[in-house]
Amino acid sequence: MQMAIVTTRSEQACFGGTIGFYSHASTEIGAEMKFSIFVPPNASPRPRPALYFLAGLTCTEETFMIKANALRHAAELGLVLVAPDTSPRGLGLPGEEDSWDFGTGAGFYLDAEAEPWRRNYRMYSYVTRELPALVEANFPVDAVRRGVFGHSMGGHGALVIALRNPQAYRSASAFAPICNPVDVPWGEKAFGIIDAVSIMDEKIRLIGGLHYRTVQVSNWSGITGLPTPGYDQSAVTPSVSLIVRPWKEVWFYGNFLQALEQGPSQQAAWSSTPIEELLRARRK
Repeated sequence: MQMAIVTTRSEQACFGGTIGFYSHASTEIGAEMKFSIFVPPNASPRPRPALYFLAGLTCTEETFMIKANALRHAAELGLVLVAPDTSPRGLGLPGEEDSWDFGTGAGFYLDAEAEPWRRNYRMYSYVTRELPALVEANFPVDAVRRGVFGHSMGGHGALVIALRNPQAYRSASAFAPICNPVDVPWGEKAFGIIDAVSIMDEKIRLIGGLHYRTVQVSNWSGITGLPTPGYDQSAVTPSVSLIVRPWKEVWFYGNFLQALEQGPSQQAAWSSTPIEELLRARRK
């Protein structure tokens, strides 16, 4: 496989090393991808171990490098830091920019299985195969001493990647990871049970799915601090999407998604005034 050309967007001296921001044409993604690298001082000609950081929802390849204050420590320890973007960008797919937790900035570090995402949203393959090969071919990085870590969505990605590829990583760390994504609203969008049927050479595609949703609301009295009736309900809700692609570059997309919303709470078996509530609390 021919190695892609790396384009330098910017480079700056930092803690004796270099922080750089780069882009390249990705074969896995089928579009331009961006990443950043911090190379510590005295890294050449001796290759250095590399830590790959996977950022959370809405982040970019810049977020960790400019906010985490990690570069000073990496310089002292002689570590290379690598941070890819969290998704492809600017593809123009239907629904790609509709919400902050699905599509752009929300690649989940997995390979998508559903249309229209499966061709370009291949972040698992990109992070585990293409990006390390690109980095190791263009920077003084030790291909054997490699680690992966991440935060939130990236913490989930780091755990999945390390568990699936134990031979490829010397270390794995997760900060506040999403360990059970199917039980949170944005995870349900990405991890629901789905199936698809297509006709006319995939010009018409119908996608159906099921999502398990839970709404939990806890209430407390502002006077006594005692719990009051809340809400805790779960349901399996359907979703249906229709994609029509009459021409190669033209898409029509519509979907139906049934939500679970809070209903009326059960009334308490007794009623009282705030003073009576306070007296009950004091007696206890």
